[in-house]
Amino acid sequence: MFRIVVLPMFVLIAQPALGQNLFLSVSDDTGTQLGGLTFADADIVEYDADADLAEIFFFEETISPNADVNALHRFDDGSILLSTRLSGRTLGSFTFNDGDLVRYYPGTFNAEFYFITEDLFGSNADIDAASVNADGDIFLSTTEPNTLGGLSFTPGDVIAYDPNTATASPAIRESMLFDDGTGDVVAIHAMEDGTFLLSFADDTEMIGGVLYANGDVIHYDPVGDIATLYFAETLFTDGVNAHDVDAVYLSPPPPPASLGWTLFLSDNNNAGNLLGGIEFTDGDVVTYSIDDDQAALFFAESSITPSADVDAFHLFPDGSFLLSTLFNGRTLGGLTFNDGDLVRYDPLTDVAEIFFISEALFGASSDISAVSIDRQGRILLSTREDNTLGGVSYLDGDLLAYDPDTGLAEIVLSESMIFDDGDGDINSIHALADGSYLLSFTSTTEEISGLQFNDGDVVRYDPASDSATLVFSETLYTDGSTSHEIDAVYLPPAGDCNASGAVDLDDFTAGVACMVGPESDSPVGCACYDLDRDGDNDLEDFAIFSQAFGE
Repeated sequence: MFRIVVLPMFVLIAQPALGQNLFLSVSDDTGTQLGGLTFADADIVEYDADADLAEIFFFEETISPNADVNALHRFDDGSILLSTRLSGRTLGSFTFNDGDLVRYYPGTFNAEFYFITEDLFGSNADIDAASVNADGDIFLSTTEPNTLGGLSFTPGDVIAYDPNTATASPAIRESMLFDDGTGDVVAIHAMEDGTFLLSFADDTEMIGGVLYANGDVIHYDPVGDIATLYFAETLFTDGVNAHDVDAVYLSPPPPPASLGWTLFLSDNNNAGNLLGGIEFTDGDVVTYSIDDDQAALFFAESSITPSADVDAFHLFPDGSFLLSTLFNGRTLGGLTFNDGDLVRYDPLTDVAEIFFISEALFGASSDISAVSIDRQGRILLSTREDNTLGGVSYLDGDLLAYDPDTGLAEIVLSESMIFDDGDGDINSIHALADGSYLLSFTSTTEEISGLQFNDGDVVRYDPASDSATLVFSETLYTDGSTSHEIDAVYLPPAGDCNASGAVDLDDFTAGVACMVGPESDSPVGCACYDLDRDGDNDLEDFAIFSQAFGE
């Protein structure tokens, strides 16, 4: 569940990456001021500490009747997890109580219970804080002593609940957290390194020998029993010194800007595609460095018999990769497969196998047009036709998430949400860590979030803000054609500067030579290691790199 990474030559204290925003709510009814914004107790605000600017992320009017938001977590697909202080509240047409965890989908106005309902507790419960880690464990605390998943706990305890086994274990005991042995945790965010952001109910608490206020957010390491101030109550500008942070969530580190990106691409054009100094065909997968305008062949269509368009692609850290093709009856690595099959191929052993999804799982004949793997291990996919999979009926422009463990699927992005006219077909997809997506489409042009794009473009789409930006333009091709259609896209994780699919010692070795220090321009070929995008390569970049090492 928790990971320790040892890197040679450097010893660093992990710090949050630059560009991460803090989402929070407070218990004050009205008049709270932060980052130039005035908001109320049920509002969730997104705060950019670098710019000292805040904006409303979720309005209290969305809940009927209004109620304080006590717990908050945001998922990769833009949906949010929350709990409220009072019972009998409604989101959309969904009614719930203060002991329920609710997952809400802002784009659809739909909501559902998320594993934990009040009847699972030993007695009536009011969930005070909640967070979900990369393994799917739910961290929570309640306002009263209670039992859940076979564990008894106090209001100051933070427990870890495993939805797969329906069992709970202690993550932080209040006797360890608070110097006087007692206190109430009212907000929690689980960090990837096993530490936590948290706040408490009393006006002040002593943690690790330091006095904090209830408007502060604390970064706490339970292994070392070390606390540091992450967000100070003094950042509020309304003059009130009795704020109570009710919920907190920290966004993942942002993906790099276009500078330094190396994309994996395939194109629908049969032949003559010129990009970054090479020519390739529709069944090839190429890597393209936007910073250097250099491309290289990664996978040749000649490896497939007969040759076929590569419609979907995802690279794993071990060098194997997923793909799907446009036509049936293709053979690769000793495996014959159809266009509705998802294939995992290992080029080192030249062996291929079906990766969980075969055409037989669909309700009708299928052609997989896009694939990615999200941080929860789910398979994201779209198909060229309306179909059914994992108990869900969907349209050809919808993005589906399929859980290999349960065999169930859900729609994470509907075509009506992505495309301004409500109708479009996804041709490629890549899930980013911050909940946004890289995608392309089949029509010659599409309008997304008020902007027009071409089918040879790659677009970054953020469902939470319904915003779209261009990250790869069809104009980068040098063959003069305007009929390109991006069939597959993949972006290596931040720090994987040799585009191997993993952040490993090869990246580390090359990265050390780039670390020239703050305020110095990044050396030639080192843009990929400028992970905080401030124009230099320094220990702040290396801290981000160290968090990604081994992924």
